[in-house]
Amino acid sequence: MIALMNKEQEKNKSNILKLLHSIDFPFYVPDKDDFEILPGGSRCVAIRISDFVVRFPLNQEVWNSQQRESFVCQMLKKNLPDPFKNKITDVKIAKGFVYHKMIKGRLFDKSVVLSEFQEDNLAYDLAAFLSVLHCVPTAEMTEIDNMIPPKAEDWDFTNPSDQDGSIIKQLLQENAINPDDFQTDKFDRVPVVCHNDLSGSNILIDDRQDKPLQAVIDFGAAGLMPRSNDFVPFYKISRSFAHKVMRHYNQLSLHQINPRETDCKALWFIGTVLKNSRKESLFAKLMIENFKNG
Repeated sequence: MIALMNKEQEKNKSNILKLLHSIDFPFYVPDKDDFEILPGGSRCVAIRISDFVVRFPLNQEVWNSQQRESFVCQMLKKNLPDPFKNKITDVKIAKGFVYHKMIKGRLFDKSVVLSEFQEDNLAYDLAAFLSVLHCVPTAEMTEIDNMIPPKAEDWDFTNPSDQDGSIIKQLLQENAINPDDFQTDKFDRVPVVCHNDLSGSNILIDDRQDKPLQAVIDFGAAGLMPRSNDFVPFYKISRSFAHKVMRHYNQLSLHQINPRETDCKALWFIGTVLKNSRKESLFAKLMIENFKNG
């Protein structure tokens, strides 16, 4: 049974305390002044309790994703070398919710300003993390897929129908981008273990450190796919940052990423968002600016 919360419980600490005391909670629940409700978006209610973060799902789909995240994290803890396994959260499953140790750091969003030195170190550490992640045996992920199938999430929209392709091209051209300038027919199709959503919202940093990367979070969408897919979410930060991560990756890995391939995938993703938006998409506009500024 999932410990789902209603809207009243989301906003009321007293109700949250009652819920925590009514379920089989794995550790001590302090007084209400000793915990806080964290920004959790529309997917879950996140609460800090002492040194732990507890996340309650708001629907069955999110609960499935959280369980999958826990399985993936345990698998990675087993397969990644020490410096890298310490960069992921040890997500535990309880009765209808998940929890893990609190990680110090902040999301790598637009409010963060890093020096060129810090940003290059961040790009290097992310490239190093991906280079070892992509070497994890695919059979390990297949085993998890058999327990909880992955959601059908993919960053590759490069094979649209003729009609959709024409619409996407027109929309990109209206935003002063000619997709033909970034087109390629050379795509790596070999599946490897990928994070599949490594945008700034899943990167925790400490902007006071020369090496800012603290953790990579949220493996709920992890799966088997071409390694180039893992670089497309970096375009949400900027095209230049995505290319910087790729340059380091290509120095660290035997498998090379073609920036033209990721440019193409990023543009078709942006165009698909534009096409599917019933009103002007601020998200797509931001990604377009991020792409141009790179």
